[in-house]
Amino acid sequence: MFSCNFEQDFCVFSNIYGVPLQFQRTRAFHLVDDYAPERDHTLNTQSGALIYVNTIGSVKDSYAQLRSTRYMPSANCKVRFYYYINSATTAGQLTVMTRTESVGYTTILWSSSKVLGEHWERQEVSLPTGQLSEILFEVKNLGDGGGGGIIALDDISFSNECQKSDSYLPYGTSTPTLQPVTTPSCGFQCKDGSCIVKEKVKTK
Repeated sequence: MFSCNFEQDFCVFSNIYGVPLQFQRTRAFHLVDDYAPERDHTLNTQSGALIYVNTIGSVKDSYAQLRSTRYMPSANCKVRFYYYINSATTAGQLTVMTRTESVGYTTILWSSSKVLGEHWERQEVSLPTGQLSEILFEVKNLGDGGGGGIIALDDISFSNECQKSDSYLPYGTSTPTLQPVTTPSCGFQCKDGSCIVKEKVKTK
């Protein structure tokens, strides 16, 4: 298992540059915005560290992407993390994706735009098996007419079934683009605001 609590640095994660927004690492007491977390999740203190994206003032569809180190997933490989979404209206959308090519297509595994308020929520996502992969965390401004907000992450960990790798992803056959992958329409919208993509909705 490998993990990061962001107390020292970004660990095995890094920003994808050349996109409109970036994940920032900070201590909770440095955040003065009304919608920012007062405490991190790891230490539950104002001096604890976390990473976040501030979507206030950003334009519709602007986004930030954070990628993990590469890993080889076997059966039951999972990523676990704590997330925070706070706004007076909508802070945007947090999406977890995986990809097997450095500039290839991504597969959306989970997303949520539900405003949690001053609260950290735990999430666990099962990862596809069989190919060298990397995880992408994306924060996107939905441009729903609100003023934006804060989306934060802390305590990201991979289960033992995810083997960290120093190998590189193949370049892929897709043309590189600085535009985010279009989020597919929800097949089912949960009460908590989470989206189940159409391909995973079972029909009779």
